[in-house]
Amino acid sequence: MAAKFVTGLASAGDSVAASENALGEAMGKLGGSAPGLVLVHSSSNCDYRKVLETVRAGVGAIPLIGCSTAGHFTENRVGNGGVAIGLLSSDSMGFTTAIAQGVRSDPEDVIRKLALGIPTVEPGRHLTAVLFADGLSGAGEELTLSASRLFERYSGYPVTLIGGFAGDDLNFRETRVFHGLQDSSDAAAVCFITSERPFHSGVKHGHTPLSKPHTVTLAKGNRVYEVDGRPTWEVWSRETGYAMEHLKSRYRVNSPEDQAKLVLGNFELGLCTDGDEYKIRFPMSVNPDGSLVFACSIPEGSVFRIMDGSNTDAQIEASMLAARAAFTDAESSGQTDFAGMLVFECGIRLALLEDSFTMAIDSYRKILPGKPVLGWETYGEIRMPPGSYSGFHNTTTVVALIPES
Repeated sequence: MAAKFVTGLASAGDSVAASENALGEAMGKLGGSAPGLVLVHSSSNCDYRKVLETVRAGVGAIPLIGCSTAGHFTENRVGNGGVAIGLLSSDSMGFTTAIAQGVRSDPEDVIRKLALGIPTVEPGRHLTAVLFADGLSGAGEELTLSASRLFERYSGYPVTLIGGFAGDDLNFRETRVFHGLQDSSDAAAVCFITSERPFHSGVKHGHTPLSKPHTVTLAKGNRVYEVDGRPTWEVWSRETGYAMEHLKSRYRVNSPEDQAKLVLGNFELGLCTDGDEYKIRFPMSVNPDGSLVFACSIPEGSVFRIMDGSNTDAQIEASMLAARAAFTDAESSGQTDFAGMLVFECGIRLALLEDSFTMAIDSYRKILPGKPVLGWETYGEIRMPPGSYSGFHNTTTVVALIPES
């Protein structure tokens, strides 16, 4: 039997009602098939324990994994709070999940613990790891690099790594990952999927360079104190001042606090990579001393440009290009049939695109007409094909196609 993927989303009602309605919508689409995996995404406004207990009561003791988000969506609509659920049914795929604590203090040790749960991979089959982690850990780069390296070492097979870092509706207070009935901060959870055909993925951001190259001259972990020997916020304010005049009128912000959020959300750090490519790093907050706190560590000596992500059309196009890249990659290997699509989007993109975000969902529907889509807003996106060792992103779209077997 070909794999079947279905989705459900509910925004209205309390935690129990929203969970029941989202699950009921998804189960109704399965047509009597038994789910083998449930993905749960919840707003931070919900009681996570009640969400998980409600979903568990409805699906039984199958693998359950997910996280809190900064928003979520399906092929039909965008959620405003509430719960989104994906159910995957297949008699040819295997699902194994694990969770481990301590991402902030020792991300590599967390990955080693998760790797102990890797299932045996039979010859000719493929291994995919869907990773969820604390979105405020500041350990995005370290965690994903360790996962890409150690999952392959422990399994003895190439591993496709996808996933995202949990959100909390842009409150930046606490994020949680889900595993069974457990919801935990400072943790990472993973679902290892074995399949006959591989998961294909694509990635794209919609940012362009705004500034000249700069160098990080003082940093510790994910906190950047100085750029070119000057306070970081001073440099950011100077370089983005002209572009900000347009945005202030567009979004009608006046207070210094709101202006700072607008700067950080639209003008992010782009690490210079090969050629004209950049990896985006999201500055989450400004400290009184002028330092910026990023979603992951930024090493001293890093050369970067401040990027402009305020072009709505470019951000929407990035969604289309990421989905198209995933499909083209699959098509080149002769794979054209899919059960559905998983999308990992940065929470800032939903906040900035506002009503235009539905155009991004249209992009996904055009790539896989009639197929389900489960997407959620992250604090960091993960995409590492086998053999890749650089795949942690911010304010970027990652699209993964679920094979039919």
